[in-house]
Parts: sequence; C-alpha cells; structure tokens
Amino acid sequence: MRHVPAIARRELLSMFSTPVAYVFIALYVFIAGFFFFASFGAFLVQTQQLQAFGMAQYLERMNLNDVVIAPSLYTMVVLQCFLVPLLSMRSLDRKST
Repeated sequence: MRHVPAIARRELLSMFSTPVAYVFIALYVFIAGFFFFASFGAFLVQTQQLQAFGMAQYLERMNLNDVVIAPSLYTMVVLQCFLVPLLSMRSLDRKST
C-alpha cells in the first residue's frame, strides 16, 4: 500500500506529459458546461413562463437544485464513466507496445 502514491504520481505525470489529458479535460468541461447551461436556460424559461401565467403555487415548488444541479451532476458522472476508461485504456495500450 505504501507504493500506491508513487505509482499514482508516475501515472499522472505520464498522462499530463502529453496533450491527451488536456484534450480530455477540455472535452469534459465543454460537454458538462453545455449540459449545465442548457438545463439552466430551460429552468429560466420555465420560471418566466410560470410567472407570466401567474402560477405562483408551481413557482414555490421550483427548486434550482432539483431541476438544474442534480441532473447536471448525474450527467457529469455519466461523462466521467466514459472518459476515464478511455483515458486509462490509452495508457494501457501505450504500455503494451
């Protein structure tokens, strides 16, 4: 167990020595930001429509955390489930050749 930090440090340094990790980070930030701002925009439109129609009882139940934040975090977890294995498979492929 005491060698784990040394191995993790070596792997991280090898990943960030090439631009691949930076491309994956930029891709992740772009996609996650797109989904967040798309859901936030939909939330704003929905609240404006509810205000225009005078539906105050629905506005009281609208919660930014439930409508925007939680789905965005779920989306980010799914993105990580795809991007992290892609990044690690590339490092395994590089070691085998």
